[in-house]
Amino acid sequence: MQSLPVELKLKILKYLNYESLYSVKRTNRQFNAIIDKYKEELPKKEFYSLTLKNLSDNAKNKYVDKLYTPKIPLNNTGHEKKWLNLLKSGKFKQFCIYISSNNERNYQSDLESVRVLLMKRSKRIVNRFMGFYQTNSFYINIPFRLQTIEQVREAYYWLKQLSTCRFVHTGFDNFIFNPEMLKLIFGDDSELIQFYCKNAYLLLNEPNYNNSALKFAAGHLQKCRNLCLNVKGVNEFTDVLKFLLHSDVRITKVNVNCASSIFSHSFRMRDLIIQHALTSTDCSKMIGEIKFHSIYWTRPVLISKAEKIDEGESRSSKKYTKKEQHQYYQPPQDERFKFIKYELINKHNPRIKFLITLWFPVGSEHISVFKIKRMN
Repeated sequence: MQSLPVELKLKILKYLNYESLYSVKRTNRQFNAIIDKYKEELPKKEFYSLTLKNLSDNAKNKYVDKLYTPKIPLNNTGHEKKWLNLLKSGKFKQFCIYISSNNERNYQSDLESVRVLLMKRSKRIVNRFMGFYQTNSFYINIPFRLQTIEQVREAYYWLKQLSTCRFVHTGFDNFIFNPEMLKLIFGDDSELIQFYCKNAYLLLNEPNYNNSALKFAAGHLQKCRNLCLNVKGVNEFTDVLKFLLHSDVRITKVNVNCASSIFSHSFRMRDLIIQHALTSTDCSKMIGEIKFHSIYWTRPVLISKAEKIDEGESRSSKKYTKKEQHQYYQPPQDERFKFIKYELINKHNPRIKFLITLWFPVGSEHISVFKIKRMN
């Protein structure tokens, strides 16, 4: 095995699950280097969901099976001296580890109760009426303020552990990890703290919080396949537009629910996105697929620059909207929708093409769902 080429070793390791891979790493040190080097490609410890949740004592007893209490390493080479200086200068006291989407909650008694809630699915149970998964839930207590070197070590340990896991869903609806605090803890390595997930849910509802939330998403949700932004009461779209068009993130697609914001009637947002796809000399930083739900938009004027390639009707809401979370409006199943698809070609580079899809309730000229997707 030791004489095998690296490519073949890597191929073999990919067939292992996380537990087997961890066992190999502990018992065969010659594999440590290759496992560490290619850790992004190898299996990770899997959980169904990660949520930052305010857990009262009653909630802890109701939802949580077990508290994770590991042995925290006493020394983190390369960081201890920096942390001690930050503690001495009072830098850590300027920030909390969490930020709440509700400004009224950003005080000690509320943030002190926030826990990282992990849920793991076990076997599927089927009875005569329905099928469901058994779940086990755990919570992690990361100190919300870092006042001692022991607390910094604990936060460092847990955040690093979470970045080696994989999740189906991550819920940042009410709280996020403070990107400024992550920068203090990890320094130049803070960008390595990524939350690997299929779906991430993020609430945007207030300018100051939105800035931190989008900064967190751009810096630490790079490995997310589908980011769902639930926009509530937001009257300014500049930050969101910048994130969608210029943030240079590797998120595959972004779904924006506009039901409770000015976005639902903001034609300007729509026009700026189409204009960017049509006229920009650099589309490399634009999210590959952007979809707006629960909108009431008129047909874009710039759509005349695109070529219509398909149209039709659909009866099911599943044809045009996500069903995974309650944030998305679900219309009656018998409601009919018309869709029109267009191909838009960038005027500076004909090889860059976009597929624009508009959905209308039948009988209406207002768009209810808008999607733009890069085709190459």
